Amino acid sequence: MELELGDSAVWEKPEYAQALGKERSSLEAIVHAIDKLYSGINDVEELFKLAFDESDEDLYAEANKDLDNLVERLG
Repeated sequence: MELELGDSAVWEKPEYAQALGKERSSLEAIVHAIDKLYSGINDVEELFKLAFDESDEDLYAEANKDLDNLVERLG
């Protein structure tokens, strides 16, 4: 998509170029959301490990809450 938008010939068809730009923006938003979910999953995993190692029920509850938030965002 980036290569196509970088081609000067694409701008000879303004509607097509605009559609590509919108699609790129949409895809960037999706990729950003996925990146945030992966990051959140890694953070929650670390919290669960720490809670287990420390036998910390409060930290375990916090990790569960964070996991619930991630599941909600995924939905």
